[in-house]
Amino acid sequence: MKAQAPGPNERFPAIHSRFTGLPPIAHGMSLPSRAVRRLALLLPAAFVALQPVLAQQAATRAPAPAAAPQAQPRYLQAGDETPWIYRGSDVPQDKEWLFGEMPNGLRYTVRRNGVPPGQVSIRVRIDAGSLYERDNERGYAHLLEHLLFRQSKYLGPAQAIPTWQRLGATFGSDTNAETSPTHTVFKLDLPGVTAAKLDESMKLLSGMVREPVLSKRNVKAEVPIVLAEKRENGGPGERTADATRETLFAGQPLATRSPIGTEATLNAASGRSVSGFYHRWYRPENTVISVVGDMDPALLAVQVEKWFADWRGKGAPVAAPSFGDPAAPAGADPANPVGETAVLVEPDLPRNFTFAVLRPWRQVNDTIAYNQGDLRDTLAQALLNR
Repeated sequence: MKAQAPGPNERFPAIHSRFTGLPPIAHGMSLPSRAVRRLALLLPAAFVALQPVLAQQAATRAPAPAAAPQAQPRYLQAGDETPWIYRGSDVPQDKEWLFGEMPNGLRYTVRRNGVPPGQVSIRVRIDAGSLYERDNERGYAHLLEHLLFRQSKYLGPAQAIPTWQRLGATFGSDTNAETSPTHTVFKLDLPGVTAAKLDESMKLLSGMVREPVLSKRNVKAEVPIVLAEKRENGGPGERTADATRETLFAGQPLATRSPIGTEATLNAASGRSVSGFYHRWYRPENTVISVVGDMDPALLAVQVEKWFADWRGKGAPVAAPSFGDPAAPAGADPANPVGETAVLVEPDLPRNFTFAVLRPWRQVNDTIAYNQGDLRDTLAQALLNR
C-alpha cells in the first residue's frame, strides 16, 4: 500500500503546536533534511506574519491595575516637635520609637521589631484602676476588664476566646489583661500577622474598648466569676498583702483600694452603675496605645488612627482623683514621724520585716536627674533587702 505524504501538521509539529496551542503529533522517525531546511526557511516568515496579530493583542490587553497608594498616618509627631512622652524631659530620645497624638487626646507609640519574626504586640492602657473607684464602686475597674472580653460591638456573647484563637492568639498567654490601682491594660500578641489580620484585630479591640455591652445580664453573669477569683486568691498571702497595704498607706485611698473589690460592692453592681464608671474613665484622653512588631511602623500608626481617631468621650472629662498624702499619726515626733506599725501572724509564711519611707505623690518631669535619684533609691532598697 502506498504511503501517503505527511500532512502539514505532521511535517511541522513544532510550528503547529506553537501557533495553534494543540500538542505536537509524535513521530517514530526524524524529519528528512529537506524538511529541516524548509523549517528554517519558514520560521522567519511565520514570525513576520504574526507581528500584526501580536501587536493587536498587546494593544487590546487590559493594563495591570496600579497598586493603591498606602495610607499615611496623620498624627505622627515629626520634625522638631517634641514627642508627648519627652515633654519636659532631657532624656535622649530613642528614634526607633514613633509617637502620635490625636485631636481627641489619645496618645500612641509604634515601633518596628522583628523579634520574634512575624509577630505584632498591642497594648491598650486606660487610666482606670482601683484608685479611681468611689466607695460604692470597689472592684469595678477589674470587673470592667472582664466585661470588655464578654461582649462588645464586634464580638457577640462569649465570642472573644474563639475569635482570638482563630486569629492565632492563645487566650490567657497571647490575649490577656491586668488591673492595678492606677490602670487597666489590655494585651494582645498576634503571631503570623498580616495586614488583614492586624486590621481585624484593631477593629475588635476598638469595639471592646469603645463600645462594650454593659447590660444587666452581662454584669450578673460576670460578677460570680470575679468573686470566684477573689476566693481563689485568698489565703495567708492575700491577708498579709491587705494588712501591709492598710498599715503602710494608712489614711490614703490605697490602703483599702485592692483591685479585686469587695463582695458587697460587686454583688450590688448593675449595668447602669458599671456604665457610669466606664463613661467616667474610658475616654480617649485617658488612653495610651502601644503597637510594636514585625511591620512597617507607618502601617501600625495608620491602624491606630483608623479605629480610634473618631472616638469621643461621653460627657465632660473628669479630673483624676487624689491619691492622698501620707500622714503621721497624731502625737508623732515631727523630727522622726514614725507612722503606723503592725504585727501579723501567719504560720504558713516565712518571717519577714517590712518598712517604708513614704513621700507625697507628685507629677514630675522624667529627667536624667530624677532617674538618677530613682536609681539611688533602688540600690538602697536592694542593699537593705540583702
